[in-house]
Amino acid sequence: MYYVEGLSRKAACSYVSSVNSIFLLRLRVDRQYGKQYTTKTKKMKLTHATAIAIAITANAHFFVDASSTCGDCQPSTGYLVTRLWNIMPGTTDEEVIDAFNNGFAPVVTKMDGFYRYTAALTGNSSTVFFMNIFDTEENAHGAQEAAKTFVEEGSLNGKIYPNTFTEDTIVGTFYSSPECVTTSSVGEYLATRQNEYSNLNLYNQDATTAMVDWSNFFETIPGYRLLLASVSNDNSTSMFMNIYDTDEGAKQANDAILQQNAEQNYTMGAIDPVTDGQIKFDYLCAAGNAPDILIVILKMTPPKVKRRE
Repeated sequence: MYYVEGLSRKAACSYVSSVNSIFLLRLRVDRQYGKQYTTKTKKMKLTHATAIAIAITANAHFFVDASSTCGDCQPSTGYLVTRLWNIMPGTTDEEVIDAFNNGFAPVVTKMDGFYRYTAALTGNSSTVFFMNIFDTEENAHGAQEAAKTFVEEGSLNGKIYPNTFTEDTIVGTFYSSPECVTTSSVGEYLATRQNEYSNLNLYNQDATTAMVDWSNFFETIPGYRLLLASVSNDNSTSMFMNIYDTDEGAKQANDAILQQNAEQNYTMGAIDPVTDGQIKFDYLCAAGNAPDILIVILKMTPPKVKRRE
């Protein structure tokens, strides 16, 4: 963790912009001078909205809003939000992931109720996949909105745009081992499938039994690490994810489900989008591997205000 103290308003903004990061901050604002500072900072060209937030506050102190802890083992329940972004020509999937890793990861991993933040390639260089898991639906939705704002007000504006976003409740998580999970899956491979269903078998029978059956099936594919299933808040779609040691395993899991769905006359509904690719970053609350965040403490003298007699 790094600290920068005693910066001028302009220097702080320049520094924050130069490291391409935004920060979740609580501000103690002197309301008397806030409007004046806001007016002045509209003329500044800054990379991120938080740099502006730093600039508009007179005589303020900043500190990180700490995330809640999740215990020693990674939770298997929670609320899942996913974002599949389309990428405009001239920008690569790796560049998009780097931008979120450097700028958004320090924010979202410090939000209340944080469980997980993962980024993965998709097998298609024109898209990129991200997911968050939080303890409550409200906190998960907050992360989803924060990610949108990060793009709209940051350097990725005009470079990516939404493909498919979801907000779900997790109905089951099965790991390859019952042992306590405390490590990330960076370097492994994520397979994702979104079902828009009318008669999905998983939800027509006992959910626990169904999940065990699915887990047993995926475990027959070499390199199996994870099965996660979720359902949307309006019950119109579901999301299935697998993690495997190899890209071949992830592809095989997707292909097997697509083939099975076709053979069963699409009883699982329409399955689209489908992705598989390497996990590039993976922050877990139980792993304690969240990125460092910069705390900026400004020492500014508020402007003099003339009192009217």
